[in-house]
Amino acid sequence: MVWGTGWALTYTMIRHLRGHPRADQLQLIFDHRITDLIVEDGAVCGARGHHEIDQSPFELRAEQTIIATGGTTGMNRCAASFRR
Repeated sequence: MVWGTGWALTYTMIRHLRGHPRADQLQLIFDHRITDLIVEDGAVCGARGHHEIDQSPFELRAEQTIIATGGTTGMNRCAASFRR
């Protein structure tokens, strides 16, 4: 998840992900706003939110979740949960 960051970080992350040896196993989606992290057994396993254009809800789950937000602006509840 790359959210709330500058374009430089976004483009750098996309470039590296697309160039990764296992890029065929990655799903990159755009124009989605994360509103909640899905946590099971104390580990983040996905996210929920909505599509920014049509507002349709979505839920994504993954074995591994990368959170690159440059902060958790707008997700204060989530930020408080993961400060350690």
